[in-house]
Amino acid sequence: MRSLLLAASAALLLGAGATDAACARGVYNNKICSGHGACNARNLCECDARHLGFDCSQERCPLGPAWVAPARATDDAHYLVECSNKGVCDHEEGKCTCDEGFAGSACHRLECDSGCNSAGQCLSLKELSATFAVGAEPLYETAWDADMIYGCKCRKGYHGYDCSLKSCPKGDDPLTTGQKNEVQIVQCTGTGGSFRVFFNGQDAEVPFDATLEDLEKILVTIKTLPVVEVTFGGTAKTVCSSTTANAIMIEFIQDFGPQPPIKVLGTLKGVVYLKGGSVFATSAGGILAGRTSVQGTKEWEFCSNRGDCKFDTGQCICFINPMPGYRSSDGYGNPGTRGDCGCANDKNLYDQVDEIQLLSCIATGGVFRLQYRTSTSIDIPFDVTSDTLRDILMTSFGFEDPVVEYSFGTKACSAPATTANIIIITFPIDHGDIPPLRAVTTGLTSSSGPVSLTTADNAVAIGGVVSQKGTKENVVCSNKGYCNYNQGTCSCSLGYGTSDGRGNEGNRDDCGRILPKVKNIAQN
Repeated sequence: MRSLLLAASAALLLGAGATDAACARGVYNNKICSGHGACNARNLCECDARHLGFDCSQERCPLGPAWVAPARATDDAHYLVECSNKGVCDHEEGKCTCDEGFAGSACHRLECDSGCNSAGQCLSLKELSATFAVGAEPLYETAWDADMIYGCKCRKGYHGYDCSLKSCPKGDDPLTTGQKNEVQIVQCTGTGGSFRVFFNGQDAEVPFDATLEDLEKILVTIKTLPVVEVTFGGTAKTVCSSTTANAIMIEFIQDFGPQPPIKVLGTLKGVVYLKGGSVFATSAGGILAGRTSVQGTKEWEFCSNRGDCKFDTGQCICFINPMPGYRSSDGYGNPGTRGDCGCANDKNLYDQVDEIQLLSCIATGGVFRLQYRTSTSIDIPFDVTSDTLRDILMTSFGFEDPVVEYSFGTKACSAPATTANIIIITFPIDHGDIPPLRAVTTGLTSSSGPVSLTTADNAVAIGGVVSQKGTKENVVCSNKGYCNYNQGTCSCSLGYGTSDGRGNEGNRDDCGRILPKVKNIAQN
């Protein structure tokens, strides 16, 4: 009996050994399925989630959304794969060796080259969007690459994809004219509390009863906001009025070109801060409280397009040709300390202005006419738009591309006892001191008071707007070439060519443009 039991026990042990032997043992530790899986009924290893291979001896690498992969279905091409398809998996170690430019345990994010050279932050698209999103504005967080694409956000004074370049001073090209500073508008009504103003990732709190002086001091605390000039558009003494909306004009006076929008919120994250009113902001031509914002049109270029930027030092080397060259400016074409090459050394190329004449019309109906020298215009409706008035000035008097702007509203004439519109006419191509426009008002009518049409030039003001005497030359060949009077053509001096009348490239054959590529060889 004992021998039978021993025989049976031996048979069982032999059977167990045969079953174990059917599943692979690990090549590294001789354990069944390497100790990282179970042997199934088919004598195959079923590996755990972290391992693979016939013996479960190989480690899986981390998974990430595929940078590139065959699409499995519509909008399904970024499914999870090892090393995000931008690296090679070492299955012995379970680690990814990433392709150049990719990083992370699963090669799931772009590298910031050279760590942004200690001159910036390496941020994902999601993180970058969070620095600019205000209130309920959406973040870039649902797209597949929101946490994968990284780039450098350089601090002030540096630029380039890796923040390796030092930025030179920027400025407005001193030889272009008829351009505008950016003017953005904030409008507020309220009886208590405060609102927040945001610009380029930073913000500040503004009490509803802040004065103009208070607001200027508050805006200075927003370090990302350039130097601005603030004015109130109406009679209000505080930023928020309890009755009439106050238009707050914010003009960018040192940084030029289009600017990021100022944003304002009276309610943030469900909490109401501004009581008894609302606050809005607009830019790029938007209208608030009857005022129109202005998108900046001046250049904002390294060395004002009049010098070479040395990106290793962040300094401008100003052009010295055409003679006598360029130097540092104040941002407005005059000598200054910006280091931006924005001032022409030739006194005939800076500190000169276009002619600006003003009109102010009070009427509710009818027509008027304008006179210039010995010519008289066609009938002009009282409610003519600025674009149509510009066309009339060109066809009636032969002016070249005048700029017509309205200070208030869209009609030329204002009704009595209302905010008066000032018609501002700038002459960027017709140079020099232009004779004044005159008005014939016999065709105007008014339903509630007398009609009038006032004109102004040569520094005379209307309603706080000042006219301006044109001081630019209007001379043969722009004083930069010789005139062949037999042929009526200009032979331009070295470094000068044909312009559009504003200093830019054009077809006037007037030698009024400085050619941008003419430089002194000694600078290089």
